[in-house]
Amino acid sequence: MESATGLPPIDCDTPSALLLCRGHDNLSQGRARTTKNGELGKDLRSQRRCFAPDGDAKNFHYAPMPPSPVSLSPHSPMTFYSRASVYSAFFAPSDQMKGSIDRLAKFALKRAPKSVLDPCCGPGLWLEHFAKKGCVVAGSDLQAPAVASAEARLAGMRAVVAQGDMRDPPALLGASFDLCINLDNSIGHLGCREDVIAHFIAMRARMQPKSAYILGCAIREADDVIIAETVYERGPIEVAGGGFAALRTETLGIDPETRCERIRQWTMSAHVPECPPLIIEQYDLLTFGIAQWKEMFEASGGWEVLQCCDATTESLPSRPFTRGAGDVVLLLRPRIAATRKKSTRASATKKAPLKKPSRTLRKR
Repeated sequence: MESATGLPPIDCDTPSALLLCRGHDNLSQGRARTTKNGELGKDLRSQRRCFAPDGDAKNFHYAPMPPSPVSLSPHSPMTFYSRASVYSAFFAPSDQMKGSIDRLAKFALKRAPKSVLDPCCGPGLWLEHFAKKGCVVAGSDLQAPAVASAEARLAGMRAVVAQGDMRDPPALLGASFDLCINLDNSIGHLGCREDVIAHFIAMRARMQPKSAYILGCAIREADDVIIAETVYERGPIEVAGGGFAALRTETLGIDPETRCERIRQWTMSAHVPECPPLIIEQYDLLTFGIAQWKEMFEASGGWEVLQCCDATTESLPSRPFTRGAGDVVLLLRPRIAATRKKSTRASATKKAPLKKPSRTLRKR
């Protein structure tokens, strides 16, 4: 029996499946999103075989795995993100996406950035892009394997990478960055509203005046609805280091208790070193309504929204920062507290003391 998405229902007792679950106890909202589907071979849907780019069939080899599921806390990193080679194969930014992000940075800074911070850098894909342009880059990630991959990717460049939490990136990364970047709704993996505010405060402390923060997030209202569907599907593709993999991400809608968007992700691989042949992960994503985002911006010191872009297409077209915006990329700038300038108006308009008219004696 297949599920509503066309895939077999998850069975924790299936020896080839590793099920990871992660949940939240906070409130958030959700709405329907635009679906972006790649192509997945029909045989791969049965999770038994995939096709290599040359058309030859490659059988999946399932290794026995423990049947018991693994429970993760809200801040525990997920297994897919610990496989840097697999993650990089699917999420390396395209030339179009790089151009769109460069355009936003130049719009905000009026020039190319000189220093870039990524508080959720993963294997360093975006840091590499900016480092190759001559920027000083720094990044952190919860996953030690991702940090190691980023360090290897950025070897020989002006880069610092460390393991750390986006709520308070490590001090050794430095400060005074003119551009920060955090895409793919990574902020949604935080645990609650207070975590998001802590993140914004930490980012302000590491940014220059008139700098910019490019943030991927979701704007969803309490009455929005998310339809259960596949939101991302790609593969099989080659993985650096050997093997093939395919990825499918589904939204399961809104959890009725937490009001979080529930995501299920399937990673299927063949001959990828140290990677299970099938990983099924389920987790919840934070989303907030427009009023909540504005409130969190103010609570963290104030942020100005320079642009709001549609994140469902890599050209990142502009769209209004308003209710129902959905998946977006925001171009933010930390608001600088207004300083009181000494008024010179009073002194300028102050009347000069009247001079006593000089008396001229007239001869009579």
